[in-house]
Amino acid sequence: ADLLNKHFISIKVDREERPDIDQVYMEAVMALTGQGGWPMSVFLTPELKPFWGGTFFRRQEFMHILANIARVWETTPSELEDSARQIVMALEEEKASISDDLPDENLPDRALQHYAETFDMAHGGFGQAPKFPPSQQISLLLRIHKRTGNSAALHMATSTLKHMAAGGIYDHLGGGFSRYSTDDRWLVPHFEKMLYDNALLAWTYTEAWQLTKESMFADVARETIDYVLREMTSPQGGFFSAQDAGEAGREGEYYVWKYAEIENLLSAAEFSEFCRVFSVTRAGNFEKQGTNIISLNSIDLWKERILPLMQRLYQSRLTREKPRLDDKIITGWNALMISALALAARAFGERRYLDAASKACDFVLHSLYTGEKLLRSFCREKASIEACAEDYAYLIDALLNLYQADFNPEHLLKAKELQLQQNNLFWDSKKGGYFISAATDLFRRRKDLHDGAIPSANSVSFHNLQRLEKLFPMDGFDTFRLGTLKTLALNLQRFPQALPRALWCLDSAGDRQCEILIACCDSPAQAAEALGEINGSFNPDLSVYLSWPEIRLQTSGIPLFAGKEATGSTAYYLCRNFTCKPPVNNWDSALLKT
Repeated sequence: ADLLNKHFISIKVDREERPDIDQVYMEAVMALTGQGGWPMSVFLTPELKPFWGGTFFRRQEFMHILANIARVWETTPSELEDSARQIVMALEEEKASISDDLPDENLPDRALQHYAETFDMAHGGFGQAPKFPPSQQISLLLRIHKRTGNSAALHMATSTLKHMAAGGIYDHLGGGFSRYSTDDRWLVPHFEKMLYDNALLAWTYTEAWQLTKESMFADVARETIDYVLREMTSPQGGFFSAQDAGEAGREGEYYVWKYAEIENLLSAAEFSEFCRVFSVTRAGNFEKQGTNIISLNSIDLWKERILPLMQRLYQSRLTREKPRLDDKIITGWNALMISALALAARAFGERRYLDAASKACDFVLHSLYTGEKLLRSFCREKASIEACAEDYAYLIDALLNLYQADFNPEHLLKAKELQLQQNNLFWDSKKGGYFISAATDLFRRRKDLHDGAIPSANSVSFHNLQRLEKLFPMDGFDTFRLGTLKTLALNLQRFPQALPRALWCLDSAGDRQCEILIACCDSPAQAAEALGEINGSFNPDLSVYLSWPEIRLQTSGIPLFAGKEATGSTAYYLCRNFTCKPPVNNWDSALLKT
């Protein structure tokens, strides 16, 4: 610290609060060293241009580096300034350019081929360890199967979901998923639990249940959501960012069990039954000798989980010191959870999920939105830091998804308002697409053009614009949608498997995307039976809108609703490509036309 303070201005950045800073300097470190990672240290000129950096350094090595840089800066600063200039020029030359050609329609099938080539037939997932939960890829595979009937796509999706749920990456006692698995069997996780992983996985498991009706998928979705509502929810309704991997200095200590601990909690017969279902041995299966990560002995044993015995272990685990909670509330991550809750509320008919989604949405809009701009982080009762493009994109997506659960037209109008702000703040008027942030004080503005642990703002925005232009065709959203697609085009053509969320949209493009507007006589209750049927099934290309007399004033500014009224009984209007067919008077007739 003394050495740093003597020669440098030290700035510590929370990469979760400022992903734009993290990404622009990570790109520089990767160009310098050929690899990235955290912790990351980057050395900048006073103009904030990077001239050197790296990831992990031991203490003496780091002090030696600090002394050398300080000496060079004091004697020949031009050397470091020249280095910074060369790095910036090299990064500028690598900028992706816009394509005038639209992506091929077969890109989802090309991604499917890549997934098939890297699929782990024995344990599910793609590639080798470490394995991260591929939620967005799985949702794409479900869509490909829905469109084509491809059995391989369905098998890769369901096999991966089952193996993850059976493994130690899933918390069988408390619900929720850890960040990633250190092995190819999904057994030994890095025990940290992130909000965004659990939101995305809750969404994907819900979709898998809608498609297959396999109870395992519904169980995992519900248990994951219940974990978030129990452990990760603030009194105001927002969702916290993460739980650490365990007590300080002891990875996974909160989650693992010694053989004797379980044996002492259960009777002999109960313990024998528990060991039949779950992998528990004297030798253990974790790095610390004799400790066990709770996992199923086989994916086929899911229905045989002994819930009363699991609950007894869970209650005993509560007496341990809990992992530390990262109580930052991040706007975009909350939006991902709101989307998952809205989908689960529809699929499972669970009112408390809808209530939680609505409360979280209200919290974000009241505590993190000024009416003129969105903020990214809420901590210690204070909102701060201007939102990134992903915060806008995810929140717009959440509002559109929440509408599908509660049919409050205010969500549609708020989504439009936020999309207009996003266009104004982040749009690249020269090459199209959305910059990561609105900040202009960095040495370059960057766009995220691939889907990582969370989807890129451009992928989600492409989908948002696809839906918003159907609702508000006169607001120019089609221009931004096309510009976003052209920005993604080169990466889509080269590496379609790296943009699964964008491929969701391409997979549902054109005539496959449709809207059904239900106009009711008196109240939305008349549409409840039809909505229950559609909510329980997997229809990613279908959006449903509801109109009844009490909300006519609120929907007067939404062109899709104009002129669509019930005439003596409930009327169903099917719309596709901005054209609506004459109404029919029953749900089955409307679905037949899809």
